[in-house]
Amino acid sequence: MGLTKSNEVVNELLKALEDSDEYVRRNAAEALGKIGSETAIAGLLKALEHSHWYVRRYAAEALGNIGSETAIAGLLKALEHSYEGVRGNAAFALGNIGTETAMTELIKCLKNPAFVTLNNGDTLSEATEALDTIQNKLKYYHPLSQPMNQQVYISYNWQEDSNEMANQLVQAFAAKGIEIIRDKTHTTYKDSIKNFMQQIGQGKCVVAVISDRYLKSENCMFELVEIARNGDFYQRIFPIILPDARIHKDFERIDYLKYWEDEKAKLQAKYKQIDLAKTNSILATLNLYDEIRGNIDNLTNILKDMNTLNIDLHRQSEFAAMIETVETKLAEDGQNI
Repeated sequence: MGLTKSNEVVNELLKALEDSDEYVRRNAAEALGKIGSETAIAGLLKALEHSHWYVRRYAAEALGNIGSETAIAGLLKALEHSYEGVRGNAAFALGNIGTETAMTELIKCLKNPAFVTLNNGDTLSEATEALDTIQNKLKYYHPLSQPMNQQVYISYNWQEDSNEMANQLVQAFAAKGIEIIRDKTHTTYKDSIKNFMQQIGQGKCVVAVISDRYLKSENCMFELVEIARNGDFYQRIFPIILPDARIHKDFERIDYLKYWEDEKAKLQAKYKQIDLAKTNSILATLNLYDEIRGNIDNLTNILKDMNTLNIDLHRQSEFAAMIETVETKLAEDGQNI
């Protein structure tokens, strides 16, 4: 069958995608990709969901050869396939499509810890290469396209002093070419707050603005505990201790332990007053308070032992010492990409 863009041939190949013989389906998908007709997209997207991975693999390749944005959603779904050949072809296809939408979606994938875990091998590098292909084509570099071990997050409370410190840190790091990933600029309407906080907890470099309200904030302490849960707490956290964070004397640190004991007791007392059916989220909060109480002594002890420098020294030097230490960590992690 000659490769022609006639509707008749495309229609015959689309019918072949439904053939009982998997090799007929594979060859049909391959031929449709070479023809490059957009009329084949709907059939190829359906083939992307076929039970046999071989058909999915060639359907992904074909969609990449056609190069239409309408295939992006289906290809993104294929990036979650259990077989690496399907994921690899889907990444390659997104690179071939080469539009800003494809680039943006690939960046989101590379930011997703679950995606990185699934693709921690050849397909992760293929996704990165696809992103490079698009950016070279568009002559455009998105600052969020660095791998996960090159990301810098910030954990802080929204109170005025902490927020202002976060603003100064973002500006100082940006001046050195390092983008800080921050809730106010890297989440949008209806994004999951918890998922973003878990991303912070998994970050290889986390700048933390520690204040009194931070140490009494459920969300902030969730992030701090998550950082510790993911290991290498000392190596991954880069703290600034605001003057109102009373962690340097043990009798003051006890106040924070007591605070979380009291918070748990208040919630527990309310919890006992209701029917316990379907209260999983409240129980999860109780468990979080218990975990905070169980970790806050050790975590604040680690923080107080660090020479985090005086706030004025940081500002006068435009955070030079912190930035240099983060850059060193990024360089070390970069060798492991």
